[in-house]
Amino acid sequence: MTTTPHRCAIYRNAMEPLAIEEVQRQLRELPLDVAASIDTSEAIAYALNRLPPLYATTVEGWTWNQERGRNSLSDLIKMAASWGIREAQRKRKPFVTPLSKPDDSETALHALQSLLGRPDLGWNEIVSVLEQRLHDRRLRSSFDRMAG
Repeated sequence: MTTTPHRCAIYRNAMEPLAIEEVQRQLRELPLDVAASIDTSEAIAYALNRLPPLYATTVEGWTWNQERGRNSLSDLIKMAASWGIREAQRKRKPFVTPLSKPDDSETALHALQSLLGRPDLGWNEIVSVLEQRLHDRRLRSSFDRMAG
């Protein structure tokens, strides 16, 4: 049985920089004390949750989606940014623990989970699962040599 090698896909939402740019532009138009009181990340996240995602996996797709966002969705981006700023200004968050930036080990674990078809896999089980897979592969290989 031949398997296609899995690779960790690289994909990005082309809408993110457009929303960030618009929120920052609108914040610059506000009085400094008001703009300083607004959690920019909250405003951007709120805006992005109201915008269609435009994911791309290639440079050409990224460029196309950026143009599409700028040309076809600029009014919606402006409205969503405005809503995000207004909501971030009004809302006091009940949840206060910020997300951490994913580190290389998290990225590697997700890639291994995908490669091995085991979304439940944690770092503690990696070695034993890999050992078992290699052992199974060696057994199949020995069996194929004997049969062939």
